[in-house]
This record gives sequence, structure tokens and C-alpha cells, in this order.
Amino acid sequence: CYVSFDSYSYLIDLQQQAMKEFEPTQTVPTPENWGGYLLVPEEIEFWQGNDIRLHDRLRFRKLKEGEQLGEFAIQAENGWIIERLVP
Repeated sequence: CYVSFDSYSYLIDLQQQAMKEFEPTQTVPTPENWGGYLLVPEEIEFWQGNDIRLHDRLRFRKLKEGEQLGEFAIQAENGWIIERLVP
């Protein structure tokens, strides 16, 4: 998906207007037929390839109770950890 700089600036302006119009605790009105899903991920993995085939894999997940950080893991925000996966 491509968003030009001008259209991105326009979206930022709209968002700032909405922030002024509605308080953070206020419910924003929606159409009656509006719906959606709340996705709560347990883990997310990112994969980035390159020309020399030393691909980079990162997994974001929450530590399980009593679990210690592994050798290839670092503590992130809000209880998440980042693990470098190999291969």
C-alpha cells in the first residue's frame, strides 16, 4: 500500500481534529452496521531475507510465568520480549 506524503499529512490533520473533538474516555459515534474484531496476539514473528541468505527472524512474545530470558532474547516494553530466531 502506498500513501503519498500529501495524503499522509491529510490523515494526520484528520486525526488531530478528531482528538480535539472527542475526549480520550468518550465513545466515538459509529454507524449501526459497524463492527470489528479485537485481535490479541500471543506472538508475532518478522522475517527479513537478504541476498546472502543470512535471513533475520525476530519473534515478539510475552514471557510465560516463571520463564527466564533466553540467550537470544531481550526485554521489551509492556511484558513483551524479543527473540532472535535461528535459522
